[in-house]
Amino acid sequence: MNYYQKKSKFSSFTLIELLIVILIIAILGAIIFSATSEARKSARDTQRIQNVKNISQALELYFDDNFQYPEGEIGSLSDDGFCIEQTINDDGSCKSNSFCSYLTQKDSQGKPKYIVSLPKDPLYDKTQCEVSPYSQNCHCIIYKTKGNQKYKLFAKLEQQSNKLAKEDGGTEDTMYEIASKEKQAAIQEIKYGRPWYFATSWQYRKQITIDHTKVQGDLTDFPVLISITDNDLKTKAQEDGDDILFTDFDGTTKLSHEIEKYESATGKLIAWIKLPTLSSSTDTILYMYYGNPVASNQENKVDVWSSGYVGVWHLSETSGEVPDSTQNGYHGIIKGQVNQNGTGKIAGADIFDGTDDWIEKTDEDNLDGMVAITLEAWIFDTKNDSNARGIISKRVNSSTARSYFLFLYTNRKINFSIGTENFNPSNSSITADTWHHIVAVFDGSLAQGSRKKIYINGSLDVTTSSTNTSVPSTASNFHIGTMNANYGYSWEGVLDEVRVSNIARSASWIATEYNNQNSPESFYAVGEEEAY
Repeated sequence: MNYYQKKSKFSSFTLIELLIVILIIAILGAIIFSATSEARKSARDTQRIQNVKNISQALELYFDDNFQYPEGEIGSLSDDGFCIEQTINDDGSCKSNSFCSYLTQKDSQGKPKYIVSLPKDPLYDKTQCEVSPYSQNCHCIIYKTKGNQKYKLFAKLEQQSNKLAKEDGGTEDTMYEIASKEKQAAIQEIKYGRPWYFATSWQYRKQITIDHTKVQGDLTDFPVLISITDNDLKTKAQEDGDDILFTDFDGTTKLSHEIEKYESATGKLIAWIKLPTLSSSTDTILYMYYGNPVASNQENKVDVWSSGYVGVWHLSETSGEVPDSTQNGYHGIIKGQVNQNGTGKIAGADIFDGTDDWIEKTDEDNLDGMVAITLEAWIFDTKNDSNARGIISKRVNSSTARSYFLFLYTNRKINFSIGTENFNPSNSSITADTWHHIVAVFDGSLAQGSRKKIYINGSLDVTTSSTNTSVPSTASNFHIGTMNANYGYSWEGVLDEVRVSNIARSASWIATEYNNQNSPESFYAVGEEEAY
């Protein structure tokens, strides 16, 4: 046989063989990593459970000496729950007059009376836990009391199937819990979660989580719409909804709100809540409380609309004047035969006949003269003609005392004008018999070519120029549903949620408004009822 025809026993692997070997190594590596990761989690959970047991033993010794369990730091509420790690200084010493200093006291001979030092959760992160001991990324040992005779310790475990956590008698399957020895009922009474707003008065609450993907930019003082029909409200809230209130994620900081509509027979609630911050990167959490039969009205509607709003007309009234929810109280007067029993995009709305119906407010200095203005409304047009149909305006007529006007005109386009300049149409046409969210923004501080903007359904439709640097101050009245008094062609259809602001609302604000108001049910999720 020719030597070169013989296959060497030292020949190299083929490419396929190499790939198979690499794949096998990768699979083995993943298995080993997973097993190692689970082993580490198990070790940390074992440490957590032992830490909680040690602290519980120290608490019982403390109780034997003092006939009560310790509270937290001065000024804190241990009934709310806190991380015991937060009572330890960065150098490991105890903060004065704290949970740590109480449990690590020494006797007259300098020996520890209850525990040598407070343990920390293996994954404790001070920054994460300062947000809230109940935040998702906080790992700590939580101490929560009910008075000074009952306590409960919580340790969040990493392994979801821990047998001790499931059989400890507590309320959370993923946490190891220990309660006061002589008051074992606390194992069920004291629940994990954020503190309660006046817990002895409000019996129920629900967590509301806003989907950050529906928020188009970080916003401040944003009035969010909550529109729900809830059987628990129907059976447990006051008939007039006076006991309904909202708090921030901490469960105790009360948020200003306005109830636009509440039906006790169905539990239907339409409310506006002012959120100090609304994030576009993380979900925003708030709580709705109810179930206090003796509570007075909890609303603060004026504050809800304090961030640049000059007038807010929900148009939900069924008769009489048209209320303005802002502190200005620019209540409108019905002209003609406006039907105030319409069904709106949000709640109730006003129906205009297209001839001689409108809403009017006498001239007010705050309604014009500003450097920037935002006009907005939900519109539903049923006429579908080429006449100018006013939505919001402040003028005497087409040539006199013109401050601004927003209207539907030729080719069914939205038009917007400031002062005596020519009006500019939108690029898009409006479909009849369909709800549209219309926003017009003027900002005299911008470059001349970009001072006016029209948004339709949350999106910028057109940007146009204006020679004005501010909204002209005139002695004209303010109108909803017409170009001016006795114009002859009023709005024909339905108008809802009309607003005027003395600032230029941002694109992210407007888009978030639309997302919230157009589809409230997808903007947030309402959690299960919690009972105190």
